[in-house]
Amino acid sequence: MCKISFQQYLKTKNILSIIVFHLSIMALICVLIFISFPCPFKFIFGIPCPACGTLHALHAIICGNLYEYMRHNYLAIPMIMAFWFGMHKKILFKNNVFIDVFIYVVCTLVVIKYFLKLFVDFL
Repeated sequence: MCKISFQQYLKTKNILSIIVFHLSIMALICVLIFISFPCPFKFIFGIPCPACGTLHALHAIICGNLYEYMRHNYLAIPMIMAFWFGMHKKILFKNNVFIDVFIYVVCTLVVIKYFLKLFVDFL
């Protein structure tokens, strides 16, 4: 009979919970993409959120429509990458400076795009 230590058990349980978490997030995103879920921020406040169009952009890129992806939100994939890198920065990337720079650049671009969309589209 193979015995494992309590530390190995906790590590295995932790890895499995991380995998289940990521799979459930991916499943939720897929469901939201294919049911065309509207933006709750825009519904409540009447103005688009900084991430508006991300689900539609992901749906377009999955279908292979680059024009629609660019039209909805051309920063969708970099935003998701920055979010994922930020979540796993300490564990996978050992606090890599390049990851920090990537996250800051993407956040800056999202803020600039958001204010341009708000003030140029609504003027």
